[in-house]
Amino acid sequence: MIELGMADGENCNPCYSYRNCFRLSYVLYNWKGKMIGAPANCDKCELKNFRRKVVNGELRPGSRVFLVGQSPGYLEDLKGKPFVGESGKELDMVLKKIKLKRDELSISNACRCKPPTNRPKDKTLKKEEIRACRQYLIDEIKYIKPNVVVCMGNEALGAILGMKGVMDLRGVFYWSEELGCKVMVTIHPAAALRQWEVLPLLEWDLKKTKDGCTAKGLPRPQKTNYKVVRNLRHFDALILSLLDAPIYSVDLETTGFDFLMDKILCIGFSMKQRTGMVL
Repeated sequence: MIELGMADGENCNPCYSYRNCFRLSYVLYNWKGKMIGAPANCDKCELKNFRRKVVNGELRPGSRVFLVGQSPGYLEDLKGKPFVGESGKELDMVLKKIKLKRDELSISNACRCKPPTNRPKDKTLKKEEIRACRQYLIDEIKYIKPNVVVCMGNEALGAILGMKGVMDLRGVFYWSEELGCKVMVTIHPAAALRQWEVLPLLEWDLKKTKDGCTAKGLPRPQKTNYKVVRNLRHFDALILSLLDAPIYSVDLETTGFDFLMDKILCIGFSMKQRTGMVL
C-alpha cells in the first residue's frame, strides 16, 4: 500500500478530487522515484529565513498553458498556494475576461519562497535565489508538458529564457528547446495593479496565448509583400498607391523620441494587410 505524502509533510487520504489537487501532483511524480517541487525544509538560499511555507506550483496534468510568476506574496506564503493574493485576483479577472479557466491551467513561480518586504521593487529577488529554485520550476513544466509557458515578469523571463526586458519582448511566441514548447512573454499582474494603463497588454498577451495553445509548435510565419522605394519611379508608384487607397497606415522609425535632435530612419506605408512600401 502506498502512503500519499504532501509537500508540507502531512498525509493525504485519496479522494475523487485528486485531479484538481495541486499538492497531489508532486506525489504522482514521486511514485516514479522523483519529487516535483521544493521540499518543505528547503535551505538552498537565504529566503528560508523569511518564509512561512514553501509555495510550489499549482499543477494540473493535461493543461496546455503553464503560467509562471515571480514569487509568493503575503497571502501565498500564509496559505501555501500561488496567486491567491491581490495579483491573483487581478489575474483571475483577466482570465475570466478572455474566457480562459484557471482550473484548466498550471501556475507556479520562479521562486518558491516569499522574499523580505524591505527590498526595492525592482530588486525583489536576487539572481542566486532564482537560480536555486530554477530546477524545481523546470521539473514542474516538464512534468505537465504544456504547449505554452507564459513568463509573467522579468524574474520568470530570466528563469525560463535567461533574458530580461519584458516590455521589449512581450506579445511574441518564442521556442524553448529545453522545455520543448512555446514561450509567451508578458507583464506581471502586479504591474497592472500599479499601472492600470498596461492592463490591456496583459489581456492581449494572454488572449494570444489562449488562441495559440492548441498547437505545440510555433505558428508558420505569414508571407509579407513589401517594397523599398529606391528611385523616383518607385516614389511615383508609392504616391499613386496612396491616392488610390481608401485607407492606409503610416509608421516612422526614428533614432529616438526627441523630434528636434533625433533623425528619421525610414517611413513605412501599408495600404492593405501584409503589404507595404518603405521610404
